[in-house]
Amino acid sequence: IKRNRTIQRKVAILIATDVLSWVPFIIISTTHFLELLDASSWHSVFSIIILPCNCIINPVMILEDHLCQAFFEVFEKVGKVFSAMKKRKNNDMDRHNSHEIDVTQMNADMT
Repeated sequence: IKRNRTIQRKVAILIATDVLSWVPFIIISTTHFLELLDASSWHSVFSIIILPCNCIINPVMILEDHLCQAFFEVFEKVGKVFSAMKKRKNNDMDRHNSHEIDVTQMNADMT
């Protein structure tokens, strides 16, 4: 049931984004065709900005779960890499500090 609701929500969002993108374009094109409005400048806005954005939104919405999962997997791997780098740096610092203590002790023993 939960999966069906998720699919229904995605389909509803896809339909809504299509409607929000295409209906204004259709209205402006129709008014231009009927010579009620000179919409020459609007055609470039729709064809360059709005409709391509709609084309991008559709696959992203369909692949949303897969993209989110892939993002979190990459984020987790990057986190592990940074954690390992930090751990290595701390180990190097500990070795460096222990070496300084040994040198200081040796100097103290010599005097």
